[in-house]
Amino acid sequence: MLRMAAVAALLLATTAAAAQDTRPGVYPGARETHGGFVRTSELVPVRDGVRLAVTVYRPTRGGRVTNERLPVLFSFTPYLSRRIDADGTVVGTLEAKSPRGRPFAELTRYGYVIAVADVRGKGSSFGVRAGYADQHEGEDGHDLVEWLAAQPYANGKVGMFGCSYVGGTQWATARNTPPHLRAIFPQAAQFDSYRNVRRGGLSGQFNTRPQGPEEDLPTAPVDADRDGSLREAALAQHARNGQMMDLVGELAFRDDRTRADDIQYWPLSSPYPKIDAMRRAGIAVYSWGNWMDEPADQALIGYENMRGAAPARLIMGPGGHCDVDTIDSFAEHLRWFDHVLKGVDNGIDREPPIWFKTIGLPEASAWRFASKLPLSDTPATRYYLAAAARLSDRRPRAARDAYQVTYAVGCTPPAWAMPGRAVSTPPKPGALPEPGFWPCVNPAVAKGYVTAPMTQAMWLSGFGIVNLTLSSDSRDVPVFGYLEDVAADGSATLITHGRLLASHRKLGEAPYPNLGLPWHSNARVDAAPLAPGEVATLRFELSPTSRIIAAGHSLRFSITGADQRQRNLAQLKQDPPPRIDLRLGGADASYIDLTLAPASVLAARR
Repeated sequence: MLRMAAVAALLLATTAAAAQDTRPGVYPGARETHGGFVRTSELVPVRDGVRLAVTVYRPTRGGRVTNERLPVLFSFTPYLSRRIDADGTVVGTLEAKSPRGRPFAELTRYGYVIAVADVRGKGSSFGVRAGYADQHEGEDGHDLVEWLAAQPYANGKVGMFGCSYVGGTQWATARNTPPHLRAIFPQAAQFDSYRNVRRGGLSGQFNTRPQGPEEDLPTAPVDADRDGSLREAALAQHARNGQMMDLVGELAFRDDRTRADDIQYWPLSSPYPKIDAMRRAGIAVYSWGNWMDEPADQALIGYENMRGAAPARLIMGPGGHCDVDTIDSFAEHLRWFDHVLKGVDNGIDREPPIWFKTIGLPEASAWRFASKLPLSDTPATRYYLAAAARLSDRRPRAARDAYQVTYAVGCTPPAWAMPGRAVSTPPKPGALPEPGFWPCVNPAVAKGYVTAPMTQAMWLSGFGIVNLTLSSDSRDVPVFGYLEDVAADGSATLITHGRLLASHRKLGEAPYPNLGLPWHSNARVDAAPLAPGEVATLRFELSPTSRIIAAGHSLRFSITGADQRQRNLAQLKQDPPPRIDLRLGGADASYIDLTLAPASVLAARR
């Protein structure tokens, strides 16, 4: 009788656990199995002999390091794996408090070894850094994954995690398919480096920030470097690091080769040429992006290319760069890696693969699941650029509208979009304000077109597609497009954006699944300068979103010929500035396609 009662109690407990909410960021089944951790650091040589600084956190029980063989979670960073604080204390980056949840070093409490390494040319690692997520970083990541997997504390299963640059090093490592890399969790990371950095042939704020060796000065020496001489030797090598802003400027086309190494940097720094190899290797991918972040499309495309092989999942949050909104990032990383590295049946594989938030919905109903992309099956609504600064859902009569490009495009990015660290070089007198992670637009100097107010709340989702027919008095002209949500009081919020250099307008077939978006070859041979008066069509996408446009609000689409994200704008200015003549209506109508559906459609899907 007692035995039956015990069995019944166990069944009830199991049923209750199964009924618990295990949506992303919620993991009630997680249990700490270990105490604290012991941190060690050392220099590890990679294939070309360069020594990289690696810090390892091993879990303890009863104050002693456990001898178990455990999965390893690895982060590969340029942001100093360990630093010396003002009081002389050595602090690990993964030990610091984070707005994204508990410090990731505390994953040791759940039965993981945690490792973090400085990329070559940064922190306490030796070597010279040539470029973000380049072939060296990918090969280094491969070698470190295999070194970690071979250690006596490892069970041969390695996962990777991190955001921004540290998301890029995950993809760089994965494209080299180390045999023991089983899963990655990249957030705000590139899938197509050219598209992410030189979108439409135009560079922006990402990967163009000046950097100097002084950023590495707080780095802490590894354990064996008691006098700091190895650290000083490594820092001396960093003085020869290349500047990403110089590399971006040098490689204007996707197929350009570097002067230093004669390599095609853009495809070599992208995972997409190795899609088939990564899929065959069975690397599980959890892609995380945010609607108000420049690489939002990269998260969607990365997921789309990796789904259907190993486990693949996608989160699309509402915020900015590396923001996690209301999700407990620590818990979601643990839930993911428990399943893919330990085989824990925690229900994550039975959830739909996409978890996204719609901006503008009440918090209780803003997050929801989806099974596929695009999020909405609603056909796009076509809005035509029309006279009197209107966006009309009816094709207008043929007309022209002129816009004189100005370089006085300074504006104030949202406070939440501003980088948290100081820029390493002071701004030049007369320069535009420092760009944020999210752009802004000054309507006073832009050419804008506005819809009629919405008669009911509408759900805007996916990518807007811009189709502009124009001519110019210049052989080349940049076009920046911005879509804003405009309230009845005239206040506006930038919600999506895109850009294209006119000479890069040639369309082609993407070398990877592209969600049906316009694809520009960006090849040097396909460059097509404008002839004087030539009428050309520029077609490009706006960044993706999921947002409610309230009743009474309007949408404003604006264009400019410059943007303050262009840190090299002083070198790009034309004298005199070009003039753009837009074709409105008729056979050559300019328009924008937007996926809009009544907000009730989204509410009914919950």
